[in-house]
Amino acid sequence: MLDTHVASDTDQLEDYLVDGEKLRVRRYREKGRHDPFSGMKDHSRWLLEDDLLRVLRDLGFATVEVTERRDERHGPRVLIHAER
Repeated sequence: MLDTHVASDTDQLEDYLVDGEKLRVRRYREKGRHDPFSGMKDHSRWLLEDDLLRVLRDLGFATVEVTERRDERHGPRVLIHAER
């Protein structure tokens, strides 16, 4: 199970190269250590939903299902159930 923010097609996207593979990401500025929901670094990268699902399948997850999509105050979020 993965519950995470994802980038939107309307976001300002940048290419992010991982092991020779290009992913499209939104660079999100984290709020700092005093915000309980912020990450450990000053920014995070949110993948496009399609890229995230493709990566999960490429990693060997035979079943990848988005069970919930929701808009939250910082952006779109998905709940994914994946099974090998």
